[in-house]
Amino acid sequence: MQQLHANCNGYHDTFNDTGLTNGTSYSYRVRATDAAGNLSGYSNVASTSTPDTQSPAAPTGLSATAISVSQIDLSWTASTDNVGVTQYLIESCQGVGCTGFCTNRNGERDDVQPHRTRRRHKL
Repeated sequence: MQQLHANCNGYHDTFNDTGLTNGTSYSYRVRATDAAGNLSGYSNVASTSTPDTQSPAAPTGLSATAISVSQIDLSWTASTDNVGVTQYLIESCQGVGCTGFCTNRNGERDDVQPHRTRRRHKL
């Protein structure tokens, strides 16, 4: 555990931790010391996470394969992210050269967890 030092002025003190990593959880505890080197007990532990401000890389190599008249399988190369990809959102449109992409036919998102196969069945 890294020890961070803050100088005291007799009042409540603050400390700014810098050089942190996006999307990472950090926990802190504090204790006091006096001129003789005597240490207090520890404070409570306070935890927080830095925001994840970096978007995942776009998936690549998307391919669609018609398995039957009622099923299309999609596959792609996984995205990378500094914190981790948690799901893929799939949009579709119908017809050659279509541009009106939308969520699934029920108006809901198709959320796919990484490393899962998504099969689209005709409704």
